[in-house]
Amino acid sequence: MTSERRTAVVVVLMLLGAGCVGVAAGALMGRSDRTAQSSAQDVLGAGPSASRTPVAAPAPGGRAVPVYALGPTAAGPRLYREFRASAAADPIEGAVAGLAVAPSDPDYRSPWLGLPARVSRSGTTATVTFDRAPALAGASAQLAAQQVVYTVTAADPRIRAVRVVAPGLLAAAATARAAAAGVLAPVWLLDPVDGGTAGSRLTVSGTASVVEAAVGVEVRRGGEVLARATATASAGAPGRGEWTATLSVPPGSYVVAAFERSAKDGAEVAVDTKRVTVSAR
Repeated sequence: MTSERRTAVVVVLMLLGAGCVGVAAGALMGRSDRTAQSSAQDVLGAGPSASRTPVAAPAPGGRAVPVYALGPTAAGPRLYREFRASAAADPIEGAVAGLAVAPSDPDYRSPWLGLPARVSRSGTTATVTFDRAPALAGASAQLAAQQVVYTVTAADPRIRAVRVVAPGLLAAAATARAAAAGVLAPVWLLDPVDGGTAGSRLTVSGTASVVEAAVGVEVRRGGEVLARATATASAGAPGRGEWTATLSVPPGSYVVAAFERSAKDGAEVAVDTKRVTVSAR
């Protein structure tokens, strides 16, 4: 292992050990993960050939597992959540395998892409051992570590702490979820999934942690806005609440955007978009 790669791996593990313990936030997001998991529309295709294809249900004998990914915001990368269909008997193993696959939404990315991992448990602690670690440093390394922590604890809420290990190095201390406000993107658009279909009365929903609980929603085609609405989340920042909105548009292919606007200048400071095809029904 080169000195540069060894340094990058050490940084990842040291920052993981120094992660903040967000027990209350973890409990809230664990409940939200289980709620969203019950919706078949939240299930996404798994594997390299299907990683950008939403599916209607898990594979036979399988389940929907949550997988977190990094995406852009005005404040820098933050975590978003997708669901994947997994045939793995252990939900944690299925979710961790999803970290190595390209996210379904092309706006997201995973620094663990192509990195296989093994999972073990001891009580309420899980250990995830990667064959190698991504070459990241600073805040990006800490967020990548929390990506693993959030994925594992969402897949099995009985797990309260996660240890990430890279071969040949001492294991970092197990850590819980960092506070949601510091790592999760302010606005998530969960339904429809990217590449999905919907009827002419398009219902969109997600979660958000935004000022005054106000979430902007638009249906766009090119530079044109065909419909817009303002949704009110069930909780405002620093809490996180669920939101929904219904818009009417003619049949066609669109981009649905959900966002928070800056109170200072009205700019979109956090936006999540999904491509959707609207039918005539």
